[in-house]
Amino acid sequence: MYNNNNRNRRDNYNGNNRNNRNNRNNDGPFRKRNYQVKSFTKIHKETDVSNYPEILENGKLRVIPLGGVEYIGINTMCVEYGNDMIIIDMGFGFPKDKSNGIDYAIPNYSYVKENLQKLRGVIITHGHMDHIGAIPYVYKELGSPIIFAGKLSSELIREKAREFALEDDLRLQEVTSVTKYNLGVFEISYFRVNHNIPDSMGVIIRTPVGTIVHTGDFKFDLTPYREPVTEFAKIADIGAEGVLLLCSDSTNSCKMGWSDSESSVTPDLTKLVNEAKGRVITVTFSTLITRMAQIVEIAHAAGRKVVMTGRSIESTVRIAKELGLIKVPMEAFVSKEDARYTPDEELLIMATGSQGEENAALNRMVTGNHNDFDIQTGDTVILSSSFIPGNENKINDVIGKLAKKGAIVYHSQMMDVHATGHACSEDHKMLIHLCKPKFLMPVHGDYVALLGQKTTAIKVGMPAENVILTENGTTLDFDANTYQMAGKVDANQVLVDGFMMGDITPEILADRQKLGNEGIVVIVVGSNDIYIVSRGFIEVNENQTHIDAIKSIAKAKIEQGNEQVSQAVSQYIAEKIGRDPIVITVRR
Repeated sequence: MYNNNNRNRRDNYNGNNRNNRNNRNNDGPFRKRNYQVKSFTKIHKETDVSNYPEILENGKLRVIPLGGVEYIGINTMCVEYGNDMIIIDMGFGFPKDKSNGIDYAIPNYSYVKENLQKLRGVIITHGHMDHIGAIPYVYKELGSPIIFAGKLSSELIREKAREFALEDDLRLQEVTSVTKYNLGVFEISYFRVNHNIPDSMGVIIRTPVGTIVHTGDFKFDLTPYREPVTEFAKIADIGAEGVLLLCSDSTNSCKMGWSDSESSVTPDLTKLVNEAKGRVITVTFSTLITRMAQIVEIAHAAGRKVVMTGRSIESTVRIAKELGLIKVPMEAFVSKEDARYTPDEELLIMATGSQGEENAALNRMVTGNHNDFDIQTGDTVILSSSFIPGNENKINDVIGKLAKKGAIVYHSQMMDVHATGHACSEDHKMLIHLCKPKFLMPVHGDYVALLGQKTTAIKVGMPAENVILTENGTTLDFDANTYQMAGKVDANQVLVDGFMMGDITPEILADRQKLGNEGIVVIVVGSNDIYIVSRGFIEVNENQTHIDAIKSIAKAKIEQGNEQVSQAVSQYIAEKIGRDPIVITVRR
């Protein structure tokens, strides 16, 4: 159990550690970047009040997935009973629709904000950004709740808090798989699971109605890379006690068989690094610490120095090294400056950009826009990551550019250079047998993945009506034996664009899409003439007939005292050119 005295002692201890880290020499491969990011807190709300859930009945347990179902990422869930509420995970992800310049999408916490007096704390299952990435964007407006997280997850959260100048406001309590504590009526405990980042845990939530088991992201790995196996006995014990609701990671539910072990990628990674004649460039998720530890140790054994490029991967490796999760001497790393003088056959570059992100290190290297490195003939590039659904085209585009530059590219569809961190069908069968839940709610996946886990659950004997396929925002109210869908809260993604959060309305996105597809025409009305500016529509000099017609229409409307110049020009363009650009009239 935790009390305030324990928390104060821990806060003092962590504060001293932070001061020591901040006084670190900033030179070398682990150079720290400190900067502030402004956060805007207006949330564009589109609640359908006709279906809004009523006040929670006495004796009912409410569960609301606010993200993480219907798509990959943005994982978060709200659990409520009486006057108490907790949140499990607060992740971000990529927007579900065309991005149109949007950086990220985060969950909509409007319902939580409306019931803020009930919020007792936030529980984090592990440190991947799709489970912690939303914290700095909404932390203050949720009343700076206490966050319970493992040691590695806590350090990753602190790192993000520094970027947003939130570290002084952050209330973090480190936990382990043996920790137990109460948040209001909820009794919280944990069980260790394997994923592809250390410190991953499932959560046990005992409530007055029954017990909820939330797996977080997991797989059953019997030969994990330098970490203990899942606590199967603890899962079996809680199953014997009785589980009302199991919320289970569904990402890989449609993949038959058992999930691959993290150790299974070591042979192929070792072979590729050892046989490479020139530089080796490895690309993976910036918080895939288990994989990065493997890569660094393989490189060190092969006599290669390691250099990181990409802010997120630099900070993650620094944290992992501090916590002893990467076990090589400091001499194994070199700075970017020293990397320039390291022979190609003695260098390994760890880069970000596994999903083809435009501004990530790999894409900048292949397009010649990186400050320190370019792709060159003979480079061995290893994409040690999965192809997240929706990102395939961007990833294949980068692979094509790498090939044109003369690089030799390897990825998970060619060799065992990546192992999934998510349970497959056999893992799910074993989990259900261990937990013996009354109800199962698949989470962390699109509808096909949720349905895949339901199919598996039915195969092992669960009644179909007890497997709940839901949508983000759907409110589920449980008693000890039944549940009902009690309505829906606003779960529309909140879009993050630069420093703006939540101000990006559907109308703005529609304008951006229209600008990208159709272009813009600006009619500039001067005192003596009318000027036409076209961008992304037609070339003015090559389409003089249309330009003259647009001028004539605008002039006629102005002489008539008619202010609907843009509408008249839009109608002409639609009829004569078959296009629909944005048309704006400006008076000088």
